[in-house]
Amino acid sequence: MLCRHEEKDIRKCVDIGKDVTACGLEFFRKVKKECLDEFTQFANCIDQSSVDFQFEKCRNTQAAFDKCMLEKLDMHKPQHGYYCRAKVLKTDRPKPPGYISPEFPDAPKLIPIPPAEELPEAKHGSRIFVWP
Repeated sequence: MLCRHEEKDIRKCVDIGKDVTACGLEFFRKVKKECLDEFTQFANCIDQSSVDFQFEKCRNTQAAFDKCMLEKLDMHKPQHGYYCRAKVLKTDRPKPPGYISPEFPDAPKLIPIPPAEELPEAKHGSRIFVWP
C-alpha cells in the first residue's frame, strides 16, 4: 500500500504485490501442513460461538493453536497492540521524486521504560479490583 501511495502508479508496485501474495500463501501452506486441526477448531469456534465473532469463548482453542504455531513453526503471537503501533519500514526502494522528510522539532523525547522485572513493587498493592 505504501508503494501505491508513494508512486501514484500501481504498475510499478505489481512485483511487490506478487511477493506479498506469495509470502501470504506460503504462510498458510505452512499452517495447513503443520497445524491444520488446531486452526480449523479455532476458526470454527470463532465462527459458531457468537454472532459477532468474539474471542472470549474460544481461548482454549486459541491457546492450542498458539502452542502449535510456537512448537512446530517457531512463530510467536505478537503482543497486544503490536499492529496498532507506528512502524518505520526499512526498504531498498528509492524514495519517490519530490519526497520531503517531515521534521518534528517539538516532538517529545522518548522516556525509556524498564522491563517489568526491574520495576519496584506497588506501594499500595494491586490496582485490580474484583467485584462480586
